[in-house]
Amino acid sequence: MSPSLRYFEMNRLVGNEKFYKGYIARLNVNYQFNQNLSFRLVGEFNEFDGKYLIQPLLKWNPNPFTIFYVGGNNNYQFNDQFDSYRLEDAQLYMKFQYQIGN
Repeated sequence: MSPSLRYFEMNRLVGNEKFYKGYIARLNVNYQFNQNLSFRLVGEFNEFDGKYLIQPLLKWNPNPFTIFYVGGNNNYQFNDQFDSYRLEDAQLYMKFQYQIGN
């Protein structure tokens, strides 16, 4: 597990006016099942736009010349109408790589 918290702000050089301020909190979790199979989960909250991001990734590497990934992105944003977080958009992806020949 590796958590991180990054705070950002930008002020006017003269005066106290702030252009923006906020933070991004992130948690990475990696788990190695065995030498060939691993799983990663990234969770992130972005205070600037009030969104949560979740990214799972499964990686299978049976030999040095073959790799397979399957994962996705899920973005959640607070919905005032329902007073809860709702799925805003999602993506699913897959990659298979195999070396043919020598």
